[in-house]
Formats: sequence, structure tokens, C-alpha cells
Amino acid sequence: MVDRVEARTTRERLTVTENPEQLIDTGECAVMRRMTKAAVSQERAEGRGPAYIKTGRQVRYRVADVVAFIEAHRVVPGSDDHTAPATSPTPPP
Repeated sequence: MVDRVEARTTRERLTVTENPEQLIDTGECAVMRRMTKAAVSQERAEGRGPAYIKTGRQVRYRVADVVAFIEAHRVVPGSDDHTAPATSPTPPP
């Protein structure tokens, strides 16, 4: 299965495979997170954002790390614990 992640413009597309170890660049990370490349780079410079791999001047992100970062910042409205996973509401007895 291959999912397409749409960017802010229809010309930018990212194909994310089922391989969580796939390495993507800053632009592809930005597309996944619906941000600009500059915002992703700024987060990285400030020590925030998803884990990354740096070899020389090249910066790469594992798809699994980007997805984990997104999930770690998910907020469930009405929950005391904003990091609690969303669950289906339990129907009354």
C-alpha cells in the first residue's frame, strides 16, 4: 500500500511506503508535517522536531521518526492527559 501526502501546493507530493525505515529529506519531512522547509530547519536548529540523521551536510529523517513525532504531539480534546490515545467513545449501558 502506498499513501500520498498532499502538500500545500498540488505540485508537491510525497509517496510514503510501508517501509518505516525509509529516509526522507527536509523537504519531504516538511510535506508530511504540512510545514515549510524553513520551519523544519529552524526546529532542528533549536533542538526541537523529529529525530534526524546527519551525514556531512545532508540531513535525513526516518519516516518512522516523523510519524512518531507527530503522534507524540497529538492532543485529544476533553482528555486530562493530552497525550492519551484517542479511543472510540464507550456506548452507555
